Formats: sequence, C-alpha cells, structure tokens
Amino acid sequence: MASVIPSVTPNARSTLQREYFTSELFVNPARSDIEDLLASFEEAVEQPLKPFDIFKTVWSQEGWKFTCLYIWEDTARDQYLQTMLRLFLERVKDSESFARQLGAVFGLYTFFQQQATIKSLYSVSSIEITIDKLEYLCSLCKESPVAHQPYYVFILRYFLERDIFHILPHSSLQPYNPTRLPASFVVSRESSSGADASSHGGNSSKTTRGGRTKAERDRYGREQWAQLGSLVRLQRQRQKGEVDDVEIAVGAQPHSDANKNTSGSTPFPDKDSSAVVYREAKSRVLEVLPKEVEREAEQRALQRLKTLASSVESDVHSGLKKQRLMETDDSMMEMESVTAAQKDNQRQREEGDDEGGMVSQAHKVSHASDGVARLENMIKNGHGVLRNQWANE
Repeated sequence: MASVIPSVTPNARSTLQREYFTSELFVNPARSDIEDLLASFEEAVEQPLKPFDIFKTVWSQEGWKFTCLYIWEDTARDQYLQTMLRLFLERVKDSESFARQLGAVFGLYTFFQQQATIKSLYSVSSIEITIDKLEYLCSLCKESPVAHQPYYVFILRYFLERDIFHILPHSSLQPYNPTRLPASFVVSRESSSGADASSHGGNSSKTTRGGRTKAERDRYGREQWAQLGSLVRLQRQRQKGEVDDVEIAVGAQPHSDANKNTSGSTPFPDKDSSAVVYREAKSRVLEVLPKEVEREAEQRALQRLKTLASSVESDVHSGLKKQRLMETDDSMMEMESVTAAQKDNQRQREEGDDEGGMVSQAHKVSHASDGVARLENMIKNGHGVLRNQWANE
C-alpha cells in the first residue's frame, strides 16, 4: 500500500517529518546535549566576570555554533526550532541551580538570535511560553547575583520589548502542542511481541509488584471494578425491594465459587454478609488504584458538584422570577374575561402552587449545598468517596 510519508515521488529529496522532532528519538538526545552544555557552563561560570562571554565560548566548544542550520525544509524546521526553544525553557525552574537557569536563558537567547536572516530559510518570530513560566522569569531578576543581573535583565527586556514571547495559558492547562515531550515513543519488536503475549495470557519478562505483569494487573483491576459495580447495583435494588440479601451475596461471589454450589442448598448469609463481601471487593479494587488518581478524581468530583450546586441555585432564582412575571402578564390579559368568583378561585390555586413550588425549589438548593458540605467533610477527614466505609458503620 502506498504511503504519503515519505513522499513516493521519483527522485524526490528525502526529508524528516515534523513528528520526528517531538518523538523520543530526537527529544531525549537533545535534552542530553542541553544538559552537557549547562553543566559545562556551570563549571566555567565560577568566575563572576562576563558570564555571557563565557557562555559563548562554551557554546562553540560544545558544537552548538551551527545548530540552527541543521534542518532546511520549512515544515520540519518550524517544529525543530519550536522544540529546541521549548527544551531550553523547561530548564528554567526551581530545582535547577541559578547558574544552570542563567545558562538556559543564555541558550534560549543565543539559539533564537542565531536564526538566519535570509528569506529563503524559515525562521520563527516568537517563543511560546506559559504565563506562570513568564512570571517566574521575571521573579529571577530580583534573585540573580549582582554580577549576573545586568545580562539577565537585558535578555528579558529584549524579549518583552519586541513582543517575542507568545504567552500561553497556565501550564496546568497543558497549552502546548504537543502537550508533553516526547510525544511518541519507539517500541522494539521484542517488547511489542512480549506485550502481545502477556495480553493473550502469556508470560512477560517485565513484572510488577506481586509477580504480575502490567497487563495482568490492569485486567485484574477491571474485573474487580466490574464486580464492585454489580454489587452496588444489587444493593440499590435491595433498597427498592426488588432483590433480597441472598441474591446480593450470591451475585457478589466469583463465578468459580458460584458454580461449585451445585448441591441444591443455597447458603443463607448472616445479617452483615453483603457488607463483608462489599468491603472485600472494594479493598481489592483500592489496592490496584493509585492514591494520586483517587485524590485527583475526588477533587474533580468536588469541583463538579460545586458547579452543579451554583447552577441549581441560579436556575431556581431565575425560574421563580420568570414564573412571577408570566403570572403577572397572564392575569392582566385575562382580567376582563373572568368573573369575580373565578378570579378568587384562581388566586387561591396560584398561591398554593406558588408556595409549593417555592418550597420544592428551596429544597433543591438546600439538598445541593448539603451534598457539597458532606463531600468536603469526607475529603478533609481523609475518607474520600472511594475509601468511605459501609453506610451502616
């Protein structure tokens, strides 16, 4: 089957696709080269005089002098430049020493300024940066040593005065495209065949905690989660009177145990058997589920519940206001066509409906607020949604 990547045109020049510059094959070696550059600069910048001159010397010695001329094709060159600028920016963070952060800023400035000015060679005119990263860059001006401060301030002012920074939303929203680097990974035939074998019940050399492979743990977690969901559904049906405790206990058992009971006598469980089965199934699921994922899900659920509660409150107020306006308009239009007795009866019915509607709407608002308060209290006390104990405890 023909493919458009790479081109099938005869005698066409082969070019790298832009996806290569966001893949593991390019990003990891590029990060390693930047690490070597910053390490060499950190060793050489111990002398406080002229740090940028020292950086330019290290830049040339490490082979960065012609890095902007490596790629010529426009589409691939655009992604190459954007990725390199992004890799320099990611080294400006709290965990790095100030010397390395200063070297990353120098590298960002030098790499951007090294672009060719001829029109036939593509160049980028802006640097994508998140708003929180820009705020951190500005805060470093006050924390920088006195000897290095003029160089750092000059570069930052150069970028800001010429509108070179293309400001993106907060990094927590993952505004970059792609959101993470590397965006793709290379899988060898041996590892891919091993993954296929493990997914079909075969043994894989890569095992995790408990002697199981990752595929086996994922499958085990899905099975336990489905079993827990079926138990919850049966419990809800029992509350409605559709099933009894015996059906809940039998339905929560694994299929292998249920099939063994072929003697015709159904074992009746004790009073708390369904709660015990529920706890066991729940504990098996929680062993597989990471706590970080659980906390993130709880915070999302709490935020969603707050949004719904505020939406219910606003809908209630707007609905009551609209209802009163409609009732006022209708009464004005029908005033001439009804008798005095009919108006009295109609007014009594409307007052009763209005009072009942206001009570039900107020109940909705109160119920939503109580739900938010209960969930906040559960998370605060360390008993989240998933780790909350049985309702009767």
